[in-house]
Amino acid sequence: MSYFNLASYFYDISDKYANKVAIIYKEKDVSYSELNKLSNKIANYFLAIGIKAYDVVGIFNTKDSMGYASMLACLKIGATYTNIDEKNPLIRLEKILATCEPQLLVSDHNPSELIKSVSKKLDIKLVDFSMDG
Repeated sequence: MSYFNLASYFYDISDKYANKVAIIYKEKDVSYSELNKLSNKIANYFLAIGIKAYDVVGIFNTKDSMGYASMLACLKIGATYTNIDEKNPLIRLEKILATCEPQLLVSDHNPSELIKSVSKKLDIKLVDFSMDG
């Protein structure tokens, strides 16, 4: 079978292996079905706030299921994502964000002061997808 994109391939995989473990993070298992549902929820949220195909989403990702679901959500709506390492120095983060010009920043963990300040300085909406946010 050929696939139009990675999102359509993921839908098939999540149907075929619905109850299999897709991600293990901090001793928590997330099934393909759960990851698919979570990514659909995030994709719908992105669409609701105006993120659309070809927009860029910057993801501060610790490899938590929310980070992976955010990446899949972008694929599902046709948005581009870039994973960003907040351990970069401020000047590098600013350069990365100035280059890719994201319409949205998301974090799968409680955003650090650095993330918050870069978001504010560059006037980019920041969404906290951590369990704390």
